[in-house]
Amino acid sequence: LDEDASKLPVQDITFLTFSQKNGNDRLLIVGKSADGKQARLWSKSWSTLTETEQQAGWVYYSENDAVKDTFPLLNQSNVMRYNGSILLFGGASQDTDSEKAVKPLGKLFQSQDYGITWQEHTEMTLDSRMTTSASEAEFITAALQDDKYIWVLVDGQLWRGRFNGVSFE
Repeated sequence: LDEDASKLPVQDITFLTFSQKNGNDRLLIVGKSADGKQARLWSKSWSTLTETEQQAGWVYYSENDAVKDTFPLLNQSNVMRYNGSILLFGGASQDTDSEKAVKPLGKLFQSQDYGITWQEHTEMTLDSRMTTSASEAEFITAALQDDKYIWVLVDGQLWRGRFNGVSFE
């Protein structure tokens, strides 16, 4: 690890593996700190031509002045590769004191640079009925079908959606 292991996520942990455009493989692990007041994002990248996953080092994406839009603080974060970027959404953060807290649920974020920066998605939104029911949700999870449809399960309610542009590629 390139930082103290106490900065590993311990709540709402999820991960994502994928291949980058340059052929390298990448693993992201996201979650929250033990007190739930800080977002945690770790990553490692490796080329299968020169090293194994076990040889690749972990990098902690900390909040710093060089990165303006860091990983947002969410409950039950969900990350997935979609339409050439990484999508992120989850429940509203309970930490109302943090300026990184996201309120309310309904914002989707995307990263075009493999998780370093996160901007609110300008075209894609969650259905207002889903965001109302999920604002206090105890369980939120998602899955991707055929790289087109996003299925979201919120406390027993199942939703399906997509970005229309992916159907025309």
